Amino acid sequence: MMRAVVIGDAGAALDEVAKALDGMAEFTVAGILNGRRPVISHVAQIAPAVTVIQEPSWSRLPVALIREARIAAPAAALIVCTADATPSWVADAMNAGATAVLPATVDATSLGRVVLQIVADHDTAVEVQRLRWAA
Repeated sequence: MMRAVVIGDAGAALDEVAKALDGMAEFTVAGILNGRRPVISHVAQIAPAVTVIQEPSWSRLPVALIREARIAAPAAALIVCTADATPSWVADAMNAGATAVLPATVDATSLGRVVLQIVADHDTAVEVQRLRWAA
């Protein structure tokens, strides 16, 4: 079973993401964290296989939060769910360390399956090289 961390604003959207992952036999949600506070120590302690960031309502692009989560768990698949994924937004998120960007409108069942596929296809060595190029 893979450990997952979900980060974002407290509320229904964050709960839906956590439920979607917890409902999959392959995942256990080891942490639900508020993105308004530093998360680096909590994420590092949990050492998740996957980190999902639900785009915070107070920030259009949580680049700092993405970078913080990436530093805390460099080998994890890092997925960002967003309400508005314009090409420049996706590029900024990917350059900050996101493995994938998904629309926030994905239903819980689909989200769990898509996250599982992303984790299965996630190649840490390629990710490290990609992020070196982006730096």
